[in-house]
Amino acid sequence: MPLEFHDQQHLRAAHGYIDLGMYVDANDELEKSTPEVRHVPEVLATRLLIYQGTARWEAMEAIATTVVD
Repeated sequence: MPLEFHDQQHLRAAHGYIDLGMYVDANDELEKSTPEVRHVPEVLATRLLIYQGTARWEAMEAIATTVVD
C-alpha cells in the first residue's frame, strides 16, 4: 500500500527525529499519520526503531512478531 503524501511526510519526519535521538518526538510524528497506514511495513519498521531507542522491548517484540508473520 503506497503512502499518501502527508503520511510520507510524517514518516520522514519521524526518521529525522530518530536520527537525532528524539524518540518520543518520532513516535508523536508517527501518531499523526492516518490510522489505516500504521500497519504498513515501513511504518512498523520505523516503530521498531523508536521502541529500540526507548528500550520498550516488549512492545518491540510484539511489532517484530507482527512483521515476521
